[in-house]
Amino acid sequence: MIAALARLWRLCEPERPRLVRALIATVIASLLWAVPAVVAVIVVLRLDDDDRTTADAWWVGAITIGSLVARFAASRYANGILWVVGYEATGRLRHRILDTMRRDPDRALGADAGASLTVLTHDAGTLAGILAWNLPIFLGSAILPAVVLIAIAIIEPWLALPALAVALLSFPVLRFGIGRVIDVYARRR
Repeated sequence: MIAALARLWRLCEPERPRLVRALIATVIASLLWAVPAVVAVIVVLRLDDDDRTTADAWWVGAITIGSLVARFAASRYANGILWVVGYEATGRLRHRILDTMRRDPDRALGADAGASLTVLTHDAGTLAGILAWNLPIFLGSAILPAVVLIAIAIIEPWLALPALAVALLSFPVLRFGIGRVIDVYARRR
């Protein structure tokens, strides 16, 4: 996974400043997903307090709605950049492939012209989808559980241990699942 992300980083060299801005916005959006959950925990912890007021409920609502609006804005900003970066990187990659094919057509289109054309038409086009869809999902699926685990550890440390154990046990399952998807995709191609 890390090697794939490093390759993706190299492919997007000209777009890196915009890519970094989009990734920061994606991280912010992922962190904002946790705000309603944290607010709910704070409300539950304060249920025994006698000094609750209606103003507290308004603040809870305002913070929750504000975080959701901010999350939407950050996600929208990031996705707009990621789609453009993805298509620009895809176009540049396709031009590199076509230049290679033009310079040495016998090697590029030799024994397996279908493989070369698949890379040019399908695989290169996948880059935009990876940047615009998969990367934000990957970041969100890593950041949100980490924030929730930290919040659990702060509120109830003993409850964080089983949650951490489940998270650590999920990595081999995830790795197995990714391997299966890669195998199925290779057979499909």
